[in-house]
Amino acid sequence: MDLSKLGLKLYFDNQTQTTFYVLPSNNHVYVYFLFDFDMLFVDEDIKLNSQVFHWPENIKAVFELSQNRILTKREHIEEELRTRTKAYEEKLNDMMKEVESFKKKEVYKQ
Repeated sequence: MDLSKLGLKLYFDNQTQTTFYVLPSNNHVYVYFLFDFDMLFVDEDIKLNSQVFHWPENIKAVFELSQNRILTKREHIEEELRTRTKAYEEKLNDMMKEVESFKKKEVYKQ
């Protein structure tokens, strides 16, 4: 796994375990602030703010989907690596057989 994917996994784990649970507790402060300026907002702004305040409910599904994508990608990469490793080992074995064959030919020549 390269460093960027490892960094992504560490960031993802941090967000799901810490930040995700800290942020929703402060929402009431922001809601009261917005109530003070409710005449300034059009319907689209209110809808957008509503989505922002409800993101903790929706973000769990996004985190699960992201986690599944990361795991699927990891399994795919690991399977490719196993295939490449097996092919490399077979190539090395074939080369070793050729080396042994050359050694036998050299012994016969002497």
